[in-house]
Amino acid sequence: VGVIGRLVIVDLWSVDKRFVNNEKDRGRYIQWEEKENNIAAFSADQADMDIMESEIELNPQVADAVNQAAEEYKQEARQGTKRKVSPDAINDAKFGALRFNSNYRVLPLSGAFQDFRTAYFHKSVGGYHGAKLKRIQELYDFHLGSEIAALQSALQNDPTVESINSRLRNSDMINMLNTKYIIYNPQAPPLANTESLGSAWIVDNLIEVENADEEIVQLGEIDVVNEAVVDKRFSDQVEGFSPSPGSAPAIAVEEHLPNYIKYIFDSDSDEAVIFSEMFYDAGWQAYLDGEPVDHFRANYVLRGMIVPAGSHTIEFKFEPRTIQISSVISTGASVIILLLMLYGIFKTYKRTRNK
Repeated sequence: VGVIGRLVIVDLWSVDKRFVNNEKDRGRYIQWEEKENNIAAFSADQADMDIMESEIELNPQVADAVNQAAEEYKQEARQGTKRKVSPDAINDAKFGALRFNSNYRVLPLSGAFQDFRTAYFHKSVGGYHGAKLKRIQELYDFHLGSEIAALQSALQNDPTVESINSRLRNSDMINMLNTKYIIYNPQAPPLANTESLGSAWIVDNLIEVENADEEIVQLGEIDVVNEAVVDKRFSDQVEGFSPSPGSAPAIAVEEHLPNYIKYIFDSDSDEAVIFSEMFYDAGWQAYLDGEPVDHFRANYVLRGMIVPAGSHTIEFKFEPRTIQISSVISTGASVIILLLMLYGIFKTYKRTRNK
C-alpha cells in the first residue's frame, strides 16, 4: 500500500503542477493570465454580436430581456468585490437571456459538427461530442454534409446574393433544422437564412415508408416544405389523415426551454404539424391542451403530430421514465435507511436502559 501510494502521488503531482501551483513572485501568487481575462470561456465575435442585434431589432421582448440581464449583472458586480466589469461577462449575461427568449439555430460552416464554440452563444445546428448520436450522424452523412459543402462552394466560387439564395432554397435539411443564421466568417455579418422553416410548420402530405433505410433515402427526394416522411411503425397515428384545402392554419412557439416547449395552434381543420426538434420518445411526452397525446417521428429525426381542428396549446415536456422510476427507488431506499437508523437508535436506547 505504501509503495502504490507513493507511485500515485508522484504520478498525480507531476500532472497537477501543470495546472495548479502555489508559487509566488514578490508575495503574489503566479497566474498564467489575469483574472479579468478568464471570466468567460470565449469572447463574442462580430458575427455573434450581429446575430444578437438582429434578434433585438426583430423582437422587443428579446431586447427587454437582454438589457435587463446586462443591468442585473452590472449591479451584482458593483455590489461585490469586482471593481472592473468585464465586457465578456456582460456578453455572457446577454447571450444567456437571448437563448432563453428566442428560438433559432446557428450553423457555422467551418466544421459544423466539430465546433463547440457556437453553442456557447447560440442554439447550434451542430456541435461536438465524442459519442455521436446515430440518427444525426446519418442525416449528416446522407444529406446535411453535402448541403453544407455546396453552400461553402457557392460562397467561394460564386458569392452573389442570387446564387446563395438559390443554394439555400435547395438546402432542405438546413432549412428544416430551423437554421436562421449561417456563420461563414466569424468577423463578418452572418447570412440570414430567409428559407428557414422555423420552429414548426404544417405539411399537406405524409409519405409512409417501410423502414428507416427508405425513410432517409426518401427524405432527399421530397419537398420538406409541403411533405414529410413517416415510418410505417407510426401508421396508426397518421392513418386517414388528409389535408383540407382552403384552411388557414397557424402555429407559433410561445416558450422554449431545455426541458419544456409550448406552441399555440389554430386551424379550421386537422393538420399535420412538423416540429423542428429531435424525436426522442423515451424522454419527451407531448400534451394537447394539458392531456397526454402521441407523436411520431418525421423526416428521420424530427417530431410530428396530427393536431385536430380548433385552437389548441401543444406542449412537449421532458419526462423520462428512467428518472421517474429511479427517483421513486431512491426515495424509498432513503426512507428504509432512515427507518433502520431510527430502529437501531431505539434498540440501542432500550438496551442501555435495561442495563
